Amino acid sequence: MAPFLSKITGTFFTSLINRLGVRPPPPDAFELSNVVTPVSLVDVDTTLPVSLVSPLLGTPFTAGVQIAPVAGAVLADTLAQVAGNYTCFIELAFVDPGGQSYCDVQRRNAANAANIWELEFYNATGYATNISRSFRVTLDTNERIRVVSGINFTAGFRVQASIWLSASA
Repeated sequence: MAPFLSKITGTFFTSLINRLGVRPPPPDAFELSNVVTPVSLVDVDTTLPVSLVSPLLGTPFTAGVQIAPVAGAVLADTLAQVAGNYTCFIELAFVDPGGQSYCDVQRRNAANAANIWELEFYNATGYATNISRSFRVTLDTNERIRVVSGINFTAGFRVQASIWLSASA
């Protein structure tokens, strides 16, 4: 489909026209194309409210530092929650010389009998790693978020998971 050009009068887009330095408007008005061209918002009159806020960390859900936990060991569990939207902040810390460990972040059903979904977080860099993740999630009544060990850690390996959960809009 060929681009379609529409005429507009000089009374439209006054601020834009002034910024472009077009004075006075052309005698036959302006022409705009319906072809969308990507642009960058620079030097705009409109305020774009943006807020980056660190999570407010209260008491986390955690089992503390675990030494050589077995696969499936619960490292952090939010317990059953009321239905709603939540902001979830998770901090994982590994001390693993082999760099082959991982943990599973799980959204569990109301009976705590099965995963609704699961994410794996790997310590692939070796010795010590911290992983921080923040996300929003909708939980139904009595659902929970938990972190479990994905493997059998060997002697001397340490891992800790903490979950901060707060109500969200």
